[in-house]
Amino acid sequence: MLNKNLPIFLHYLLIISNAMDEIKKELKIDQYELLSHKVYKIIKSAITREQFKPGTHIMEESIAKELNISRTPVREAVKRLVAEKYLTTVPNMGVFVPEISLDDLIEVLEIRLALEGFASSLAAKRATSKDVVELEKILAKMDNLKKDKNEIEFSEYNSEFHNFIFDIAGNKKLKELYLNLIVQPYQTRIKSIRTPNQLNTIIQEHHTIVQTIKDKNPDKAQQASQAHIERMITNIQEYQIQDI
Repeated sequence: MLNKNLPIFLHYLLIISNAMDEIKKELKIDQYELLSHKVYKIIKSAITREQFKPGTHIMEESIAKELNISRTPVREAVKRLVAEKYLTTVPNMGVFVPEISLDDLIEVLEIRLALEGFASSLAAKRATSKDVVELEKILAKMDNLKKDKNEIEFSEYNSEFHNFIFDIAGNKKLKELYLNLIVQPYQTRIKSIRTPNQLNTIIQEHHTIVQTIKDKNPDKAQQASQAHIERMITNIQEYQIQDI
């Protein structure tokens, strides 16, 4: 409704001003949420790319100063990363990048042995031709990254390969178990003891898994997937002996 005590043009200027105030409020919220998400991605990337090594103390104030922002979005990003197990809270000490022992890693892989074997057998029963093509595309990307010696992105596509097999398996509870188990610190620890020569082996083993899924052979798919994990366990045990 027009205010009769104001000229029409001033009335509309007031409406525009009020509207701009609302837009600014909305933008502040959006910018804050975006900033928090950006900080989350920056810290997460630093962890996955091992710029923040296991055992690194995450100092919110230092990160905020480095990024020239307030501590609030940093605090929210850190909370999210703790919830996702990329970071861990130590009472009376602070937040750290988790340290994973080789024994812990072997225990996780032994559970993966069962989960991934079962997922691959289900995938062999349920995969469509489109699913197989998608797996082959992921492998082609991994092969190119291996040639470029890009181990960081190679590892990212390696995770995508395994995750997609669980998607094909079509059992939500099974994938939930897997995702709760396979948190990033374990993936980073595996990567840290991987030798360049193993990249070829990984791709060869993945091709074998894809072929068994393509052939719709559940038993062979399970065997191929478990052989892949067993080889990883053997490598870690050998690394453990060398490290003593």
